[in-house]
Amino acid sequence: MSESVSREKLIRRATFDLTGVTPKWTDVQAFVTDKRPDAFTMVMINRGVRDKVTGGFKAIDHLNLNRNAPPRSMTVEESLDAPVVHVFLRGNPVNRGAMVAPRFLSSLADTNETFTADKRRLGLAKAIVSNPLAQRMSSVSMRI
Repeated sequence: MSESVSREKLIRRATFDLTGVTPKWTDVQAFVTDKRPDAFTMVMINRGVRDKVTGGFKAIDHLNLNRNAPPRSMTVEESLDAPVVHVFLRGNPVNRGAMVAPRFLSSLADTNETFTADKRRLGLAKAIVSNPLAQRMSSVSMRI
């Protein structure tokens, strides 16, 4: 059996899990001082109703998710029979030009690497993560 948590931790964790943001100090104190048995339900419902971002819009997003997937997960499948992409000559889809190989943007990568058919997304993800510019931007955003 799990140990019980304080009312302050409960409201902080529940608010962060449901809305993605930490609660205001006044909301935490209002919940801690409210001793009614239905205080948790009322605080969460009232916050969801009055907050437009986390109220209706977030509820719609949750309902549109895959019902069988666990929360906060994503599955990406690599298609081995991906369609061949051609350049359209003069914007005409009937008049196809040369085939375009899947590769990372040459302006962001040091090499002009073409990804193999079974490693397109994985290759792209590795190229983005190993790119020094992306690493610098990530460290700058973490400091902000």
